[in-house]
Amino acid sequence: MRVLSSVVLLSILSSVAMAEPSPEPAPAPAPSSDVPGVVRIHVDADHGRVELRRIVGSAPAGFVVSGSYVTPMYAPVSETVCLAPCDQVVDGRDGADFFFAGNDITQSSTFTLSEQHGGLRAEVHTGSTTRRTRGLWMTALGASFAVGGGVGFGLSIGDSDMRTFAEVNGGIAIAGLATALVGAYMLASSGTDYEFTQGTF
Repeated sequence: MRVLSSVVLLSILSSVAMAEPSPEPAPAPAPSSDVPGVVRIHVDADHGRVELRRIVGSAPAGFVVSGSYVTPMYAPVSETVCLAPCDQVVDGRDGADFFFAGNDITQSSTFTLSEQHGGLRAEVHTGSTTRRTRGLWMTALGASFAVGGGVGFGLSIGDSDMRTFAEVNGGIAIAGLATALVGAYMLASSGTDYEFTQGTF
């Protein structure tokens, strides 16, 4: 009877020991920034909410219909790596595309880190999405008024009875052209640019 009780007790203790959760594995150490594709990046920006983002895939964003053909459209999906000034090690050995963006900040062009290593300083000059949107509307509306006014001016300039009409259309064309030029300037100056400097920061 004692032998049976000992066997049962040993079986219970073994079951309890097997049921105990195993300790969590230690997190992998951060890769060394001496390896190509791994950098310790510092971001200097003229806007405090600049984000360094990594493209991790794509997602459906709609369709383009042309006759009987339907072509799906895809938009990149990204994740935030760090917020300026960042000051952390970033692993880009997989050749992933990165870019700078943020709230009311236009997205910069993409870049990779696969050929960079060590300390990397990024100087970011941000552009505004609000400015870009306004510039787009001003360019489109200004061009429309410039074309419409120009056509009206051309049709009425040779008729002395429509002199006032021609003057009005000429003014509309000039105002539209000026608006379009201002809008084009706003579009051209609304981008986000960056410049990299290698070194220790």
